[in-house]
Amino acid sequence: MRIKPASRVVRNWVFVALALGLGAQFARPTDVEARTHHHRRAPRARFVAPALIVPDSARDTTRTALETEIDRIVKEAGGTMGVSIVHLESGERIVRNGDQRYPMASVFKVPIALRLLHRVDQGEISLGDTVQVRTSDLRTGSGRIAARHPRGGRMTLLELFDAMLTESDNTASDFLLRVAGGPGAVTARIRDLGVRDVRVDRSEVQMAFDYYGVTDAPPDSLWNPTVLAKLMNGSPYATRKQTATAFLEDPRDTSTPTGMTDLLQRLWAGQALSAANTALLIDTMEHCRTGPGRLPALLPAGTRVAHKTGTWSSTDGVTAALNDVGIISLPGDGGHLAIAVLVKGSRRSNGRMERCIAHTARAAWDRWAPLQSELASLPVPAALPVTTAADAADATGATDGKSAGEETIGAPEAPVLEESAPVPPDPQSSIHP
Repeated sequence: MRIKPASRVVRNWVFVALALGLGAQFARPTDVEARTHHHRRAPRARFVAPALIVPDSARDTTRTALETEIDRIVKEAGGTMGVSIVHLESGERIVRNGDQRYPMASVFKVPIALRLLHRVDQGEISLGDTVQVRTSDLRTGSGRIAARHPRGGRMTLLELFDAMLTESDNTASDFLLRVAGGPGAVTARIRDLGVRDVRVDRSEVQMAFDYYGVTDAPPDSLWNPTVLAKLMNGSPYATRKQTATAFLEDPRDTSTPTGMTDLLQRLWAGQALSAANTALLIDTMEHCRTGPGRLPALLPAGTRVAHKTGTWSSTDGVTAALNDVGIISLPGDGGHLAIAVLVKGSRRSNGRMERCIAHTARAAWDRWAPLQSELASLPVPAALPVTTAADAADATGATDGKSAGEETIGAPEAPVLEESAPVPPDPQSSIHP
């Protein structure tokens, strides 16, 4: 049967979208070596897969519709879910549970990066500086430095910076926290920027000690990944249940959703760093390899998302934290969104919580992305369920704990798709492999 002209146009658009979408996958360098001598990544093409023009009537983009959708998603997440979304150009803001505090987990690596680059701007350090990473500096959990350098080794600050943000490497973050001047210096810099509700108090390993109830750690000069794993797995499970509950109430190393988007606003506006280091930080966050099922998951192919995830352990079926924060670039003249979605104390599976984060980002996209444009996105219906057949076990409070593709210490050479817990949990934990 002869193809009608309108159908032929649709078919051609689909072919073009697929071609450009595939092109985007191969056009994006991921290695730190792609940086120029100015510590910037080499310029690269950015593609947004074109889609059919969607009439205004195809989706409800009102503020009321967005608020209704977010309210629905918050209920699906379990535990407590906080949301703050700011359209950076207009200042319009949507907030749910925005003043509650949430454990940042690896989101705390963003404030560390800001303070580190501030020291670079002040001429106190250079990202080209080479440092010695000792065996006692190696950490369990996210990242691959410990597996690639089991005896330690020499690395540049730029390599550590890249690993901290793109792979959420715990060795890199604890090392750079010291270079940044320690938790007090990081928090002081945040206060200097006028942000009150974000605080950094401990290193990753110190947070893990508190969560797992470790009180008898040897001097840090004797640490290595094996020693740290034994310490944390050696804590009695009854003790861990108590300390894990206390961890959720601890104000240290927490952020409110509103505080985090305030910090991202300062970054985007160039108030936190020089122009060069602002661009460097945002660019590096755009290369984040963790959390593909979170903020970027339901956005059109090629969308620029500069983000940082945070994931913490689960004890007795309760996940302490599962987060994603970042800056989303809208197509055309749509502007940018600063977004923070933080979840604590949930018994849902990690996959289900991730879908809640993804749907929140998509709902925000549908509110602010331009409609009458070749770059307009095909709509995801507002009523699309977050719950799927895979979540049937969640109805009884069961949880699989881990996200699909999550990296474990036992597979250090696997692609880094998600952060693992600070240490492999004991057999009674809900997130063991």
